Amino acid sequence: MQFETIIEYHVPRINCKEDGIKTMDVPWTGKRSQFTLLFERFAIGVILHSATQKSAMDLLRLSWDEVHYIQEKSVQRGLKKKKK
Repeated sequence: MQFETIIEYHVPRINCKEDGIKTMDVPWTGKRSQFTLLFERFAIGVILHSATQKSAMDLLRLSWDEVHYIQEKSVQRGLKKKKK
């Protein structure tokens, strides 16, 4: 996590006559996410251990919207696990 890494991958897509354009799920990220699951987990740890959300944003070099998005996804995953 010391170096910024950009993963650029063209996810295979198909144009289904019934359902429209579909993309393949990839194992390193959630649907329509710009972050890997590993980075999201790391970011949650930083947010939890930071004195303020602003300091976490600065450390992670993320905007408020990006931090909020990661938090929301984390809560959704937690609630989904809790229901099981």
